[in-house]
Amino acid sequence: MRIEVRAGGPAVGFQSSAALMYQDPAITLGMVQSDEIIAYSKTQPVLGVVAPMLIDPQMIGWDPKTHPTWHTIADIGQTNTKVFYFQGSAYMEYLIGSGILRRSQVNGSYNGAPDVFVGARGKVAVQGYATNEPWTYQHEVPAWGKPIAYQLVYDTGYPNYGNVLAIRTDKRNALDGCLHRLVPILQQAQVDFITHPNPTIGLIVRLVDAYKGGFVYSKGNAQFAVAQMRRLGIVANTTSGTLGSFDTGRLVRLIGITQPIFAGQHKQIKANLGPVDVATNAYINPAIGLDQ
Repeated sequence: MRIEVRAGGPAVGFQSSAALMYQDPAITLGMVQSDEIIAYSKTQPVLGVVAPMLIDPQMIGWDPKTHPTWHTIADIGQTNTKVFYFQGSAYMEYLIGSGILRRSQVNGSYNGAPDVFVGARGKVAVQGYATNEPWTYQHEVPAWGKPIAYQLVYDTGYPNYGNVLAIRTDKRNALDGCLHRLVPILQQAQVDFITHPNPTIGLIVRLVDAYKGGFVYSKGNAQFAVAQMRRLGIVANTTSGTLGSFDTGRLVRLIGITQPIFAGQHKQIKANLGPVDVATNAYINPAIGLDQ
């Protein structure tokens, strides 16, 4: 079996994977968040077939020395501190709508660069990933060079799946035979990576250098990411001992949370959307999981 992996992000003008799959039918799988699947369910419907991450690593981070009494994102909401994030993120509307943060304190102009946080000397909070920014700020941003504290957005009650691999919904029948073979391979690949990450880390670091796109990713950062995935349960088995499967109840909760958010953003989602429209475990091998 030969698999082609295409670069995303800046290589495709930051277009969503769902949009790319509808532009190019040759693409079999795209990486999307489960809340994105809900958002695109009417206009560009895709279906998750494997969840390599049990928990979304999305976080909000802050300086623990400037804010020693903060332990949660809700603590930030009790202040006037600005929180910088990527405009359009559904999780932020959840944090605002649930009263955890206030609309007057959030700023959607963040682009991922450390300048905002460093320039404010830690007096602001920023979004990031628990698998990346804590290492980057401490070890790879010389102007900061200190630890940051954070909380996962997942732990505030937003049950999103990060980095879901999805197909175009209308291609499911045509891909059925392929997916029965491919999805267990993807499950096992994630198990193998978490168990013995160094060969893949070496490849990732070499590829980042070969792309010469300005993005920097070090071996130390990658090793930290794997350690965080293990420590925080970001990559872990479900309660049944399987890696990569979806929890139906969790998807139902996410649909209930995001439907009013997308309605407020004038995004049309599929009528009577249910968890079967978001993801399926039909191709998952329940016997594949991390050793406990």
